[in-house]
Amino acid sequence: MTDEEIAALQQQAQSERRKRSSSAPAIRAHRELAWHLEAPLLETTSPPRKRCPQEEYRRPAFEIEPAPVELDVTEIATELPTVISEATLPLEDVPIPIRPLPERLIGNIDDAVWGMSKLIIADPRRLEDPEIAERAKAEMMRYNSKLASNGRTSGQLENGVSLTELFASLGAAGHRDTAHLASLRSPPTPDSSNPVNLDWRASIESGAFGRIRHLIQSNYSATSRPSLMTAVRHWARFCARHGLSVFRPQVANDWEAKVVEEMILMLFLDYLLFEVKVQGSTCESYFSLFKGWHGEMMGYQPASSGLFTTVWISKLLRGARRNFPSRFAEREAHSVIWFQKFRRPFAHWFFIKEFFVPHDEMTSEGIAMIRTFLASIDWFDFLAEVVLEAMVVCLMRIGEALPTKLLPKKLNRDDIRFIYKDGKLFETVVRIYPLKQSVRARKAGKKIPIVIPANAGPYLMAAELLWLMVAADPTVGNPTVMPMFRKASKLSVSKSRNHPRGDGQVTHDWLLKQYRRKLSENGMDPAKVTLFKLHSPRIIGATTLFASGKSDMHLKSKGRWAGDIAFIYARFCPEMDRDAVRAMGQTDASPFMECADSHWASLSGWTEDSADLGDDAEFDDGDEALSDDEDD
Repeated sequence: MTDEEIAALQQQAQSERRKRSSSAPAIRAHRELAWHLEAPLLETTSPPRKRCPQEEYRRPAFEIEPAPVELDVTEIATELPTVISEATLPLEDVPIPIRPLPERLIGNIDDAVWGMSKLIIADPRRLEDPEIAERAKAEMMRYNSKLASNGRTSGQLENGVSLTELFASLGAAGHRDTAHLASLRSPPTPDSSNPVNLDWRASIESGAFGRIRHLIQSNYSATSRPSLMTAVRHWARFCARHGLSVFRPQVANDWEAKVVEEMILMLFLDYLLFEVKVQGSTCESYFSLFKGWHGEMMGYQPASSGLFTTVWISKLLRGARRNFPSRFAEREAHSVIWFQKFRRPFAHWFFIKEFFVPHDEMTSEGIAMIRTFLASIDWFDFLAEVVLEAMVVCLMRIGEALPTKLLPKKLNRDDIRFIYKDGKLFETVVRIYPLKQSVRARKAGKKIPIVIPANAGPYLMAAELLWLMVAADPTVGNPTVMPMFRKASKLSVSKSRNHPRGDGQVTHDWLLKQYRRKLSENGMDPAKVTLFKLHSPRIIGATTLFASGKSDMHLKSKGRWAGDIAFIYARFCPEMDRDAVRAMGQTDASPFMECADSHWASLSGWTEDSADLGDDAEFDDGDEALSDDEDD
């Protein structure tokens, strides 16, 4: 096609576009550009839909040193059609089939040695391809089978299959039969005359190995899986840097191999500390998760041996915790008096006699007052106040009050109930999933109730706020589907670009902005505002409960704490410090000093020995107390 013909086609297309624009067509046209022309050649009444690949495969092809290919452009041009027909467009959502691995790989791979392992070294992201990971694992299994044994035990079945290989390979995702054993050869035929050997075939066919593997993988909760994959990705990048396989060999009783593998693991810890720059505790956590993942995949942990003990790594981790201490996030808290300041714009509405009656018994005057209430307040400011005070009185964690990835609809309208006495609100009951027991609670389908009494005090009025929220934004439809805290932008009288749209749930970022705005508008020091986070309500509730004089049992039960972490949240304020010193200064403890140690020590028969005398155990190495006899 000559340049003159191309120019003529372009002019013709432009004139057609002018005609269509002047007639104002109602149908949105979709234009496809031919690869060899810059002019549109096709219009259809509906645009072609995008093809949706399946979730199992959204990966591009992996290129492995492709050989250069010479293309004859003239030959290709003659084979392409000059006009694109409508039949060639993908108008239906046809899922893309999962192609086998050889078709997804560009080039030839020698799978007999270390082909898949080298693929992962070239690009660590390929470890997330389950088929590549399985084949790389098989490569390491073949290598393990060739290692010399100590002669005492072969660690193999009667047909030569390694027990470790059998355990690590069975029960993989998508395989529940003996077909997956093709690379391992068939399991041994049971010998009925020998009562010692297990009938492996029956165990395999029943799916027992798959169930065992699933239970082992369930050792990590769903919330720990993201951290597990983060640790594995760091390991894959480290191995790619050093040209190592991500799956490590089984060292058994080989001392040299044990030392080498332990050195590799110490280099990995060095990589986490100095390259990734994680804290000592995070480094230890990643290292533990990585070893657990390797145990799931291979049936054994790296550098593990029943004969030799790992010595250096434990010392290295202890040094990492000391030299790379955790950086605790600084979080501020304030008195509950601030919530009384936050409620000033709508504080007078708590004394309306038509309010705080059963919602279905509200009179027409009460409904009218609710409408007036909505017209006089900032709805989003009120909604944020409801959520914040509910988090304080319930000592809710962020993941207990707000939606998360694993459980988007954490709280719904079916989780809130109002109890009335003598026709007035008596208390509100809110049900939540306890975060530390969320997996167990979700499987049992049970939530724990938290009782919030009405008229609790001047500083916190969470029960009344929840009642007003439901009265202004009543439950519609199925209460188990409707979120407890939703933005309901239609209730906002003032309109602004900064306001959210729709009926979406209250989220972390939105609530944090509202919280800090409230603090700034009510006189909080601007330098401290950014230190307030959504963990602050839990700290405020714990500290207030502790300062009120409630027992440890109250504190731990209310906050759903199992250990002494409760006392970290309940901050020992200076005023409580003053009271403690005054109590010490006014108390004679002579009766308690008469025994060597205590009454309970004498009952238990405990006596001091020479090892218990002295204070040396109270100091760390290199940080002993100074002596007057030492030179300056």
